[in-house]
Amino acid sequence: MRHLARIMGLGLLLAAGAAAGGCTREITVTQYPSFYSPDLRTIAVMPFGSLTPDPPAGVFFTDRMIDALVANGSYRVVSGPTLLGELRQAGAALPSAPATRPGPSGQPAAEYYQVVPPPAAGPPPEQLLAALRRRGGVDLLLLGRVTALHAQPVLVRDTYPYGPYDPYPYPLEGPYGRGYYVSYTYQTQATAAAAIELYRVSDGRRLASTQDTATVVSVGPGQLTMEESLGRASQEVARQLVRAIAPAPATIKVRKDRALETSRRTAGGGLKETSTFARGDGAVMVTVRLPPEADRNPFTLTVTPEGASNTVLFDREFTWSRSQTSQTIEVPIAALSGQGNYRVHLRQGGLTVLSRKVSVKD
Repeated sequence: MRHLARIMGLGLLLAAGAAAGGCTREITVTQYPSFYSPDLRTIAVMPFGSLTPDPPAGVFFTDRMIDALVANGSYRVVSGPTLLGELRQAGAALPSAPATRPGPSGQPAAEYYQVVPPPAAGPPPEQLLAALRRRGGVDLLLLGRVTALHAQPVLVRDTYPYGPYDPYPYPLEGPYGRGYYVSYTYQTQATAAAAIELYRVSDGRRLASTQDTATVVSVGPGQLTMEESLGRASQEVARQLVRAIAPAPATIKVRKDRALETSRRTAGGGLKETSTFARGDGAVMVTVRLPPEADRNPFTLTVTPEGASNTVLFDREFTWSRSQTSQTIEVPIAALSGQGNYRVHLRQGGLTVLSRKVSVKD
């Protein structure tokens, strides 16, 4: 009986989860940093400093950060020995750190492995910013430091239950018929962590300061080497850091019953939620509610006859703002085709992300 109660409880829990999942919808938007402006086009990436025992860890991560910025495509990236030489000519004194391995593409290691760690706090690095102003053509300065970059093999203990007639290829623990197999495997665990600071060159203002950490676990016959695991962990950290300083795709969840709501205006001037309207109501009031992450994303509200999504009777374009919690759009009933069923669509990029059925009756 107790076992049956547990099963029923689990079933109710799963049903509640399914119901909750059915009430939400995922929407893909472009998430913009609060400071972002289209006139910020070019970013200078200085080699990352290393707070780890391995000085070249900074350059190892810098390469991943540059790759992530290029893949994002929001900024033109300038970096490397050419940039460092131009900054020296513009008067910047760049400290260098001895390299423990040669630089890529035949570059002298002492030139490539420059370390310019950003300050932990306080005023921006005015010397670099002044040099970039004299150089010209750069809108943003990115400084960073690697705080962790290491990999190690880890012995993991796994257990599997067995029955009285199972073969026993592994060591056994527990009583006969109620115990479990025990096996041991090695995993490669790599961890990377880095912090960045972003400055606007024109006025030296610090626009962003953030950090991220990622751990990659690899196991099995085709498991990654330690260096490959470090690369994967670094790539993940770099992607997350880029999301903090550049527009990037993001998935947001909205409640279908709240994100798109239809109402009629009451005699007192308020709104009463409904999906059934009369001609005398004058208009279908459509309220859209989206989270702040949808900021700057364009949407279109359209109304079509039910079953004829290509026949648009009403459309209104709008751009969401993080400062608003809702937006109400008035759809005149006179713009519709009289009595019948209609579909209200919230569209993004020509695709319907949310819709709601409404009816107009005489």
